[in-house]
Amino acid sequence: MSEQMKAKSEATLIDQKVLWQAWEQATFDDAQTLNKPIFILLIHDSYWSKVTQRRLERHHDVQTHLNEDYLSILVHAEDYPDVNAYFAKFLKITTGSAGWPMAIWLTPLGSPIMGTTSLTIEDQGEGKRGLLTHLRLIAQHWNDPFWSEVNQSTLEKIDFLSHFGTKRQRPEILTPAEYLEDYAERWILHLDPTWGGFSDPPKFPMLTILQGLLGAWNYIENTQYLRVVAYTIDKMLCGGIYDHVGGGIFRYSLDSSWDSACLEKSLADQNHWLACLLSMYRITQENRYAHLMIELIEMVIKEFKSIHGLYTSRLGLDDLGSSSLIDTPFYYYSWSKEELNSHLPKLDRDWVITSFLFDAPPTSVERKYDGQRRIPRLAYPLDPSEQEYWSRIKSTLKHQRSTRPPLLRSTRYTCSDNALWATLLAQASVILDRPSWFHEAQRVLQQLSTQLWDGRTISRVHNERYQSDEQAKKIKGCLEDYMSLSYGLALLSEFSDRPDYLAL
Repeated sequence: MSEQMKAKSEATLIDQKVLWQAWEQATFDDAQTLNKPIFILLIHDSYWSKVTQRRLERHHDVQTHLNEDYLSILVHAEDYPDVNAYFAKFLKITTGSAGWPMAIWLTPLGSPIMGTTSLTIEDQGEGKRGLLTHLRLIAQHWNDPFWSEVNQSTLEKIDFLSHFGTKRQRPEILTPAEYLEDYAERWILHLDPTWGGFSDPPKFPMLTILQGLLGAWNYIENTQYLRVVAYTIDKMLCGGIYDHVGGGIFRYSLDSSWDSACLEKSLADQNHWLACLLSMYRITQENRYAHLMIELIEMVIKEFKSIHGLYTSRLGLDDLGSSSLIDTPFYYYSWSKEELNSHLPKLDRDWVITSFLFDAPPTSVERKYDGQRRIPRLAYPLDPSEQEYWSRIKSTLKHQRSTRPPLLRSTRYTCSDNALWATLLAQASVILDRPSWFHEAQRVLQQLSTQLWDGRTISRVHNERYQSDEQAKKIKGCLEDYMSLSYGLALLSEFSDRPDYLAL
């Protein structure tokens, strides 16, 4: 057993907490030495992940099982995207769905046994086993011959499905046009014809798919691809997944119509949203896409930027476990008729109530918190004159919202998200002639180059909670970190004609 683990074990006897290990080779070496299975809790820096982590850490029986029967590893998806992608694929193949937080059980050698995203502590009836039952049974039977046989069968199935091709025959080598056409046709088959988008609830924007369709349109110029993107964007812009007052997109919707949103924003989503808007503006030259970009960029600079100068990965999570409703994102983003009445003239108030469905039945999120408050969502797309009218009204509401208790931010600042944000900001600054944005993009990329790049290796993440730079440097950068930072510096070199960016 490693000296580090011995010290942690002694501390655990005094202060009973879950003994979380790091995702590193030493942990797997210890598991093989002790012949213990491994339990992994894979979380996002998000509300439900934090809630789940707190529940596990506060439940005595769960603590006991995790500390005595397993080596337990806490993995943040933002820090280890490759680990996150592997286990998400494992869950998708073995259970049919994936999500976060996720629990994964491994043998001491690291072979996956099973996984789940259903993390209730106790059994729920109808054969739905809770986490405690899983922890007990797997600890007892993980190395039984029957279990090993089942596990081997599962691994073979994963390997088979991972390499399983499509049913229809295709040429071994596709031309770029054939590849893009094949890609676009596959996704269009999954299009929701009523509300746009490509998945069942919980419904994610899947903005990278929209970017892919726009890339296919740029090469092939099939107008159907452009219509699919525009249709999905328009549907999202009517729903509650779009922040009508402050701008930006929420993580996902709980329903097909984009109405009941998970009220968290991530920098990665804002990046992909900005990339879609940039492409749509370049293609169509419609002013509404320019206005959406301006609103988005102003929001991110104001709400995501930290005192350290980098941009947080998430906004709106309940990281403190507060039970006060006034501190939740719902109350930050929602409005009552009384509030509208106190801040807006009667004509403006009545228009907002009618246009943004304040008299409609509450959505599932609104019912959960307060059926009298509403997250604004549109009955129909606003025309240009209505957009101008709404711009004046929402500036008043935005100012009032800024007086509310601020949303909690993640303490993580990833290299790839910040580099991509700076790159898109630089592009938008040139397209919309906003020099201040270009200066901000320069500042971010220069800060990344000095804080997370030592001339040899990129660190994946800066975290306010790390006590030293050495802790951050343990999380090595992934390929996307190197690509994003290199691309941003190359673009700055092209735009500014400065050789120092090219040298970096």
